[in-house]
Amino acid sequence: MDNDTLLFGIKDFLLIPPDDTELEEVLEKKALQESDKTSVLNKIYHFIQFFELFKNIPPFMKSIYMCIKKSLEIQLENVADLEELMIKTTLMYLIQEYVKYANLSQKEQVLNFLASSFEKLAIKPLMLNLGLLVKPMYQDNDYLASIEIAKEVEIAYIHNEEIEIKIKEKIHEWLNTYSIDLEHQAELKGQLEHKFNNLVDSCSLEKDSEKCKELFEEVLEMLNMKLTLLSLEDQFQEESFEPVPIK
Repeated sequence: MDNDTLLFGIKDFLLIPPDDTELEEVLEKKALQESDKTSVLNKIYHFIQFFELFKNIPPFMKSIYMCIKKSLEIQLENVADLEELMIKTTLMYLIQEYVKYANLSQKEQVLNFLASSFEKLAIKPLMLNLGLLVKPMYQDNDYLASIEIAKEVEIAYIHNEEIEIKIKEKIHEWLNTYSIDLEHQAELKGQLEHKFNNLVDSCSLEKDSEKCKELFEEVLEMLNMKLTLLSLEDQFQEESFEPVPIK
């Protein structure tokens, strides 16, 4: 099969919409030669056949797809190692998710099952057995809903963290361009608060939240650091050992 046919077959199997080009983008970032790209696609196509029995369970296929992408993002010295990496990544992910899903009393049972399976089974039956083990997890609507909520919380946290970094960068730029002097510290802090509030409003953050108050304390500390450095510079210039106090 040519690369386009392989790619179509993989996306069809994993229930990836035709207009979703994420897999193509991941492959593009690897900057593979055409022959290596064919080898990679063949390995992915061969790998997903282990899950033939479960290909009509969308949440299951979503997890397999995620494991494939994680494997592709790892820099490999040899394309031939990709299949082994996908197997290990998928095994570890499914085990981890199942242990979280199952009762703690079952944890030892799961690990014992895996230990004995590694010793006795080839990869295909091992994947089949593991697939049968986790299948109920991917058919449990309450569990699937909890996963989506956890993902939304994680995305929101990452988003807020990015916003905080952006605000600090903007304040840093402002401090570097604003005329700072030690005689007008109160006015300067008022200007800083005004700038901070404008940034918070533009990012749609809750101004009265504890996180926002903590963030303001951090940017205020940035200003105090600038003032401290300026005070020390004045001290050395005047050859005085009496620094101007930070109010």
